[in-house]
Amino acid sequence: MQNLPRIFEDGFEIGDVSKWTGTRTTVGETVAVDSFSALLGSFGLRSISSNAGPDEYAMVRQAVVGLTTVYARGYFRVNAGLPLPADNDRLNLIIYPYACNVAIGRTAGITQFQLRVWNAVTNSWSITNTGIIPSLNQIYCIEIAYIANQLAQVYLNGTLIAEQNLVAVNNVVINDVYFGLAMTATAGHALD
Repeated sequence: MQNLPRIFEDGFEIGDVSKWTGTRTTVGETVAVDSFSALLGSFGLRSISSNAGPDEYAMVRQAVVGLTTVYARGYFRVNAGLPLPADNDRLNLIIYPYACNVAIGRTAGITQFQLRVWNAVTNSWSITNTGIIPSLNQIYCIEIAYIANQLAQVYLNGTLIAEQNLVAVNNVVINDVYFGLAMTATAGHALD
Protein backbone atom coordinates (compact mmCIF):
# COMPACT_ATOMS: atom_id res chain seq x y z
CA MET A 1 0.00 0.00 0.00
CA GLN A 2 2.77 2.42 0.83
CA ASN A 3 3.90 2.42 -2.82
CA LEU A 4 0.76 4.23 -4.00
CA PRO A 5 1.32 7.63 -5.63
CA ARG A 6 1.56 10.46 -3.10
CA ILE A 7 -1.20 13.02 -3.66
CA PHE A 8 -0.84 15.09 -0.50
CA GLU A 9 1.64 15.58 2.32
CA ASP A 10 1.89 18.07 5.17
CA GLY A 11 4.06 18.15 8.27
CA PHE A 12 2.53 21.49 9.40
CA GLU A 13 6.01 23.04 9.22
CA ILE A 14 4.63 26.27 7.72
CA GLY A 15 2.88 26.80 11.07
CA ASP A 16 -0.75 26.59 9.94
CA VAL A 17 -3.29 24.42 8.12
CA SER A 18 -3.35 26.40 4.85
CA LYS A 19 -2.24 23.39 2.76
CA TRP A 20 -5.44 21.56 3.74
CA THR A 21 -8.80 21.95 2.00
CA GLY A 22 -10.33 23.02 5.30
CA THR A 23 -11.15 22.16 8.89
CA ARG A 24 -14.14 20.64 10.62
CA THR A 25 -14.81 21.79 14.16
CA THR A 26 -17.83 21.78 16.43
CA VAL A 27 -18.55 24.29 19.19
CA GLY A 28 -15.98 23.94 21.98
CA GLU A 29 -13.40 22.11 19.85
CA THR A 30 -10.24 23.60 18.39
CA VAL A 31 -7.71 22.82 15.70
CA ALA A 32 -4.40 24.67 15.83
CA VAL A 33 -0.81 24.25 14.75
CA ASP A 34 1.72 24.82 17.52
CA SER A 35 5.19 23.83 18.69
CA PHE A 36 3.82 21.90 21.72
CA SER A 37 2.28 19.37 19.32
CA ALA A 38 5.41 18.85 17.22
CA LEU A 39 6.08 15.14 16.85
CA LEU A 40 8.52 15.40 13.96
CA GLY A 41 9.95 18.83 13.15
CA SER A 42 9.02 22.15 14.75
CA PHE A 43 5.19 22.20 14.45
CA GLY A 44 2.28 19.81 14.72
CA LEU A 45 -1.51 19.76 14.60
CA ARG A 46 -3.29 19.99 17.94
CA SER A 47 -6.93 18.93 18.21
CA ILE A 48 -8.71 19.57 21.50
CA SER A 49 -12.24 18.61 22.54
CA SER A 50 -14.11 19.92 25.56
CA ASN A 51 -16.76 17.26 24.75
CA ALA A 52 -20.06 18.88 25.46
CA GLY A 53 -21.16 15.77 23.53
CA PRO A 54 -22.17 13.63 22.01
CA ASP A 55 -20.33 14.04 18.66
CA GLU A 56 -17.36 16.39 18.50
CA TYR A 57 -14.95 17.27 15.68
CA ALA A 58 -11.54 18.95 15.68
CA MET A 59 -10.09 17.83 12.35
CA VAL A 60 -8.38 18.96 9.19
CA ARG A 61 -9.87 17.86 5.85
CA GLN A 62 -8.21 17.13 2.54
CA ALA A 63 -10.39 16.78 -0.55
CA VAL A 64 -9.35 14.04 -2.95
CA VAL A 65 -10.88 13.21 -6.32
CA GLY A 66 -13.00 10.05 -6.37
CA LEU A 67 -10.51 7.49 -5.06
CA THR A 68 -11.33 3.81 -4.72
CA THR A 69 -7.86 3.00 -3.38
CA VAL A 70 -6.46 5.30 -0.70
CA TYR A 71 -3.73 5.13 1.92
CA ALA A 72 -3.04 7.65 4.69
CA ARG A 73 -0.41 7.90 7.42
CA GLY A 74 -0.23 10.18 10.42
CA TYR A 75 1.70 10.46 13.66
CA PHE A 76 -0.51 10.83 16.74
CA ARG A 77 -0.08 11.44 20.45
CA VAL A 78 -2.93 11.62 22.98
CA ASN A 79 -2.00 14.01 25.80
CA ALA A 80 -5.06 13.57 28.03
CA GLY A 81 -8.35 11.69 28.24
CA LEU A 82 -7.37 8.01 28.23
CA PRO A 83 -8.67 5.55 29.11
CA LEU A 84 -12.10 6.34 27.69
CA PRO A 85 -14.82 6.31 30.38
CA ALA A 86 -17.52 4.05 28.87
CA ASP A 87 -18.04 1.26 26.37
CA ASN A 88 -18.77 2.49 22.82
CA ASP A 89 -16.86 5.74 23.44
CA ARG A 90 -14.39 6.39 20.64
CA LEU A 91 -11.82 8.81 19.32
CA ASN A 92 -11.46 8.64 15.53
CA LEU A 93 -8.01 9.65 14.27
CA ILE A 94 -8.20 9.19 10.47
CA ILE A 95 -11.56 9.04 8.69
CA TYR A 96 -12.57 8.07 5.17
CA PRO A 97 -16.25 9.15 5.32
CA TYR A 98 -18.81 6.34 4.93
CA ALA A 99 -15.98 3.86 4.31
CA CYS A 100 -13.70 3.25 7.28
CA ASN A 101 -11.65 4.87 10.01
CA VAL A 102 -9.00 4.12 12.57
CA ALA A 103 -9.99 4.89 16.13
CA ILE A 104 -9.20 4.46 19.77
CA GLY A 105 -12.38 2.96 21.16
CA ARG A 106 -13.65 1.24 24.27
CA THR A 107 -15.22 -2.23 24.08
CA ALA A 108 -15.84 -4.60 27.03
CA GLY A 109 -14.04 -2.19 29.37
CA ILE A 110 -10.86 -2.01 27.24
CA THR A 111 -9.70 1.19 25.52
CA GLN A 112 -7.88 -0.01 22.40
CA PHE A 113 -7.03 0.73 18.78
CA GLN A 114 -9.84 -0.21 16.38
CA LEU A 115 -10.57 -0.51 12.67
CA ARG A 116 -14.13 0.63 12.01
CA VAL A 117 -15.71 -0.19 8.63
CA TRP A 118 -19.10 0.99 7.39
CA ASN A 119 -21.19 -1.92 6.10
CA ALA A 120 -23.41 -0.43 3.39
CA VAL A 121 -25.54 -3.58 3.27
CA THR A 122 -26.56 -3.61 6.96
CA ASN A 123 -26.11 0.17 7.50
CA SER A 124 -23.97 -0.45 10.56
CA TRP A 125 -20.35 -0.30 11.70
CA SER A 126 -18.22 -3.43 11.78
CA ILE A 127 -15.51 -3.02 14.43
CA THR A 128 -12.25 -4.91 14.68
CA ASN A 129 -10.77 -4.55 18.17
CA THR A 130 -7.00 -5.01 18.29
CA GLY A 131 -6.46 -5.46 22.02
CA ILE A 132 -3.62 -2.92 21.74
CA ILE A 133 -4.02 -0.36 24.53
CA PRO A 134 -2.73 3.14 23.73
CA SER A 135 -0.65 5.05 26.27
CA LEU A 136 -0.78 8.76 27.01
CA ASN A 137 2.05 10.88 25.61
CA GLN A 138 3.26 8.06 23.34
CA ILE A 139 3.84 8.83 19.65
CA TYR A 140 2.20 6.34 17.28
CA CYS A 141 2.58 6.04 13.51
CA ILE A 142 -0.89 5.09 12.26
CA GLU A 143 -1.65 4.05 8.70
CA ILE A 144 -4.96 3.09 7.11
CA ALA A 145 -5.48 1.57 3.67
CA TYR A 146 -8.77 1.19 1.83
CA ILE A 147 -9.50 -0.61 -1.44
CA ALA A 148 -13.18 -0.32 -2.33
CA ASN A 149 -15.02 -3.65 -2.38
CA GLN A 150 -11.82 -5.44 -1.34
CA LEU A 151 -9.97 -4.61 1.87
CA ALA A 152 -9.39 -2.17 4.76
CA GLN A 153 -6.22 -2.38 6.87
CA VAL A 154 -4.69 -0.53 9.84
CA TYR A 155 -0.98 -0.48 10.66
CA LEU A 156 0.51 0.67 13.96
CA ASN A 157 4.20 1.61 13.90
CA GLY A 158 4.57 -0.35 10.65
CA THR A 159 2.86 -3.55 11.85
CA LEU A 160 -0.51 -4.72 10.49
CA ILE A 161 -2.90 -4.78 13.48
CA ALA A 162 -6.33 -5.06 11.87
CA GLU A 163 -8.01 -5.80 8.57
CA GLN A 164 -11.47 -6.41 7.21
CA ASN A 165 -12.66 -7.92 3.94
CA LEU A 166 -14.93 -5.45 2.14
CA VAL A 167 -16.20 -7.67 -0.68
CA ALA A 168 -19.91 -6.95 -1.18
CA VAL A 169 -20.16 -4.68 1.89
CA ASN A 170 -18.42 -1.40 1.00
CA ASN A 171 -17.71 0.11 -2.41
CA VAL A 172 -17.59 3.79 -1.39
CA VAL A 173 -15.60 6.27 -3.44
CA ILE A 174 -13.42 8.45 -1.21
CA ASN A 175 -13.67 12.22 -1.75
CA ASP A 176 -12.33 13.47 1.60
CA VAL A 177 -9.79 12.37 4.19
CA TYR A 178 -9.96 13.71 7.78
CA PHE A 179 -7.15 13.81 10.35
CA GLY A 180 -7.31 14.86 13.98
CA LEU A 181 -9.92 14.17 16.63
CA ALA A 182 -13.52 13.13 16.07
CA MET A 183 -15.10 11.67 19.14
CA THR A 184 -18.23 10.18 20.48
CA ALA A 185 -17.70 9.87 24.20
CA THR A 186 -19.38 10.27 27.52
CA ALA A 187 -20.38 13.94 27.78
CA GLY A 188 -17.95 16.02 29.81
CA HIS A 189 -14.93 13.84 29.03
CA ALA A 190 -12.26 16.09 27.48
CA LEU A 191 -9.47 14.92 25.14
CA ASP A 192 -6.24 16.50 23.95
